[in-house]
Amino acid sequence: MAAQIADRLTVQEQEIRRLNEEIGRLLDLGTQGTVQENLSPELEQLRADNEKLKYRLAHLQRSLQEEQQRGCRPQEKPLAAEGQAGPPSCGGEVISPTEAPSST
Repeated sequence: MAAQIADRLTVQEQEIRRLNEEIGRLLDLGTQGTVQENLSPELEQLRADNEKLKYRLAHLQRSLQEEQQRGCRPQEKPLAAEGQAGPPSCGGEVISPTEAPSST
C-alpha cells in the first residue's frame, strides 16, 4: 500500500514539473509574441489567404495611386440610347453613369 502511494506521488510530482515547464514555455512565447505552436491547418490556411489578400490590396492601392498621379479618371459609359462608348481613359476602366461620383 505504501509503495502504491509513493508511486502515485512520484507520478503526480512529474506531472507538476511537466506542467510548470509548459507554463514557463508558454509565458516565454507569449511575451515574445510568437505563440505559434501546433497551429491548426485551418488557421494556417486562413493566414495564407490573409497574406494573399494583403498583397492584392497593396497592388491595387499602388495601381490606383499611379492612375491618380497621372490625372486619370474613369470614363463614363453612355446609356444604351446614347450610342457607342468611346475609348476608355488611362487604365481602360469604364464605369456606368450610375456608378460615377457626383460632382456636387
